[in-house]
Amino acid sequence: TIPTELGRLTNIVDLWLYGNTFTGAFPSGVASMTKLTTLYLGLNELIGTIPTELGRLTNIVDLWLYGNTFTGAFPSGVASMTKLTTLYLGLNELIGTIPTELG
Repeated sequence: TIPTELGRLTNIVDLWLYGNTFTGAFPSGVASMTKLTTLYLGLNELIGTIPTELGRLTNIVDLWLYGNTFTGAFPSGVASMTKLTTLYLGLNELIGTIPTELG
């Protein structure tokens, strides 16, 4: 499990936690890390939905959440990430449509 307390590290710019065996839900504290430009959580065993609060990360350039077991709709908060250049959500179980705001 990735601890909620991770969100206290508000000056972190790059967070690379991919390729481990972290389990549980998306780490809720991450939404408080508003200086993040890179978030790599791919290839873990995270489950549940990708929270809308992720949209608070308006400085994100690279977002890699691939290779988990995220479910539910495409995360609508992504539309708020205007600096985003790389979005990798493959190998999950997301459903629905990609918001038109991204096109």
